Amino acid sequence: MRRSSGQFERHDHHVIRGFYFIAAVFVAIVLCLMVIDQVQSYVLDSVRAYVAGEGLWSKGEKEAIFRLGNFMASGDEQDYQAFLRGIDVTLGDRQARIALQQPEPDIDRARAGFLEGGNDPADIDHMIHLFLWFQHVRYMSSAIAIWARGDDRINDLLALGEKVHAAVHSGHVEGARLRSLIGQVDWLNQRLTILENQFSGTLGEAARWSTNLMQDVMFGSMSLLLLIGLLGSWRIVGGIRRTEQERRIAAAVFHDAAEGIVVTDDVPSIQGVNPAFTRITGYDVAELIGRNPSMLSSGHQDAEFYRQMWKQLGDTGQWQGEIWNRKKAGQVYPAWLSISAVRDRNGQAIQYVGVCTDITERKERETQIWRQAHYDILTNLPNRNLFYDRLEQYLIQAKRDEFMVLLLFVDLDHFKDVNDTYGHKVGDLLLHQVAGRLSATVRESDTVSRLSGDEFTIILPRMHERRHAESLVRKIAVNCARSYAIEGHELTISISTGVAVYPQDADTMEALLRKADTAMYAAKQAGRGTFRFYADLDTKPSDDT
Repeated sequence: MRRSSGQFERHDHHVIRGFYFIAAVFVAIVLCLMVIDQVQSYVLDSVRAYVAGEGLWSKGEKEAIFRLGNFMASGDEQDYQAFLRGIDVTLGDRQARIALQQPEPDIDRARAGFLEGGNDPADIDHMIHLFLWFQHVRYMSSAIAIWARGDDRINDLLALGEKVHAAVHSGHVEGARLRSLIGQVDWLNQRLTILENQFSGTLGEAARWSTNLMQDVMFGSMSLLLLIGLLGSWRIVGGIRRTEQERRIAAAVFHDAAEGIVVTDDVPSIQGVNPAFTRITGYDVAELIGRNPSMLSSGHQDAEFYRQMWKQLGDTGQWQGEIWNRKKAGQVYPAWLSISAVRDRNGQAIQYVGVCTDITERKERETQIWRQAHYDILTNLPNRNLFYDRLEQYLIQAKRDEFMVLLLFVDLDHFKDVNDTYGHKVGDLLLHQVAGRLSATVRESDTVSRLSGDEFTIILPRMHERRHAESLVRKIAVNCARSYAIEGHELTISISTGVAVYPQDADTMEALLRKADTAMYAAKQAGRGTFRFYADLDTKPSDDT
């Protein structure tokens, strides 16, 4: 029975509405992916800002403890005032946290607190938004709780400083009293170091969690996009048999789709491709028709991969996954491929329709996201997260193969003067050049990292003799002390270096870090531009755990 004109018109209207619906869904998903990408970038920038802020907080705390120790030894009031200035950095961040945790957050007070904490003004809005939006998310709430515990320890340190100040002025700082005060300072320093590491680690987990979440959403959206494209194409192609209008719609979708589409018979040999497919592969239509799709194989997947793919197609009629193909010019590229079988009335597959998308840009973006999470943007050196991971791996290998690992804690002397005199741009360029000299001085197997600010670490695995390490440390100091030509200025700067050795000085990563840091501050106290091995220190903390 033939359809009436009205029936055809109603059918055409439904087909057109279906086509517009599919197009709208495509646009909505693309916009969703763009929003997800922007949100992910904003969150990662915000996490980076908190990591940088933690470095300033840590530096202020370390400076305060160092100055308090000097004050106990010298009684110089200037050292005590320097101790208070170091505490002020941490108090600024505490003010920001308290202001944001109010029932009605005080944004202006929080901003003032972050500025007092030395944070980059460009980062402060990111920090405030991340706090307000995610303070009840597990990772962020854990980081805030650690932050609050750190502030409590800072309060203890401030109270201890007042006690030390009173004792020094009363003249009762000697003997057992002095040892007790030193022990309390060391204990607080150790607790604060643990909290700093926990805070950074929690932020790192938050960055990885958000990255994985966004990637899952992006993969899900891409799968939905391909599924909708396949279903839409199937419906439109099916309608071609009924009306000429439906054939034109199907042809438009096939021709204009951004995804590459290829149709094969059951041999399989290629029966048709769309323009997007020729753009992706570099082959002309005439070069593809009648050929087996295996001509595109790159060799990255073995015969077993393709056997499993055809088995799933035979069992379920569908397959989708990542595949590496080769273009006509020889370039190998990753693609997301979705294949559906077209069956006859008896259930036999007579054709296969494949929809592929070149995902090179997505792969590059994933690589970029991973690099942003593990490398310092300014110096291109491994950041704190990657440093911890590599140090942990080196110590595991060292324990198994019984070799030494040296950890160098490097701090630039008077770097703040460079920023204050020449500006942060010159300071950043100086940090970049110092990073280059450090990397050029050590072996390829060594790891140079930037922890924060002007603090660097160097991991030297498989060192067999101390004299070799001393020679390398001196070489590093000499190279870094050579003048730097930056923005028309000739600058010179020295470094103070602390060295701790595994397993002689410590047998855990945390203890090794703490002792390298202690040795570095001892080097600064001995005179700028020097280095100290922890094993050579005359006075060591009473608690070496």
